Amino acid sequence: MIGPLQRFVETLRGRGVSLSPVEVLDAARAAEAVGPEHRDRFRAALAMTLAKDRRSLAIFEESFESFFATPVRGSGGSG
Repeated sequence: MIGPLQRFVETLRGRGVSLSPVEVLDAARAAEAVGPEHRDRFRAALAMTLAKDRRSLAIFEESFESFFATPVRGSGGSG
């Protein structure tokens, strides 16, 4: 999970969100604690550690949706 999280952090930084190494470490710990299996909890854990104000929260929400897109489930097996 550290690789995808680091790429997500770089995405946020690229969009102007200032994040310290300590904040990134807190986010990694929070992500590990809740796990990506529970998308709502995962999003909330990252938001609490990576978004400091309304502007960064808006950027976080947009970036999260595109970066951690919900996998599309197939309709049946392809044999």
